[in-house]
Amino acid sequence: MKQFPDPVDLKVLDLLQEEFPLIPSPWDALGGRLGLPGSEVLSRVRDLQSRGIIRSISPILETGKIGLRYSTLVAMQVPACDIPRVVTIINEYPQVSHNYQREHDYNVWFTLSTRDEDECVRLVGEIIAKTGLPDEKVLNLVTLDRYKVDVRFRFDGDEQHG
Repeated sequence: MKQFPDPVDLKVLDLLQEEFPLIPSPWDALGGRLGLPGSEVLSRVRDLQSRGIIRSISPILETGKIGLRYSTLVAMQVPACDIPRVVTIINEYPQVSHNYQREHDYNVWFTLSTRDEDECVRLVGEIIAKTGLPDEKVLNLVTLDRYKVDVRFRFDGDEQHG
């Protein structure tokens, strides 16, 4: 029986956090770095996904460099029975990058990034209006300063990764 995740899986996990080549055959490129066929890398990734170890593979974008220079974090107090409806409304907006539930008085949170302040104010107001929540049940925490935190998990113990 296979030990899970095995040392090769751990190397795959490390490499996926470093880069994902945007080329027609990314699995072959990653396999080349690991000394594996691309098909094996893809198979391992699918296996890791099926076991819930990999939730998603997605880019981390520097929003300012793609023209999204204004962002906010919005917290809402939503009655538990209304959370699915409110979350559906929030998820209609492609400007929302995170939408999650917390165990707190403010139990639904989302981030929104736009080109400018006017668009952000308009969209937040539109979302609040669609939810029907009173203003006092919403906190709009506009970004004042940005701090980038690079979180990566090291799995293979290789010192050269830092």
